[in-house]
Amino acid sequence: MIDLKGMKDADITTIDPATLVDINEIKLRADSKEERIQEYIKKVKNPYCFLCDGYVVKLGFSDTKVTMTERLCNYISRIATSEVNG
Repeated sequence: MIDLKGMKDADITTIDPATLVDINEIKLRADSKEERIQEYIKKVKNPYCFLCDGYVVKLGFSDTKVTMTERLCNYISRIATSEVNG
């Protein structure tokens, strides 16, 4: 069984980057969405902590109904407003 909680709680300050998989090197061959998800998790080993172009990346999610799109729009709006007012 996969220990997703342990993966999610990984501390990126103590992880050896050499043990992480670079997601740019992952090639998925499965047809269905469910099979691709399973194949991805199997290949990435830790879906919460991996490499991307040599950088350690750690994902986290909030328990909220606000979508990522809404968060990004708010963030971009705040940046644009601060540049106009700045």
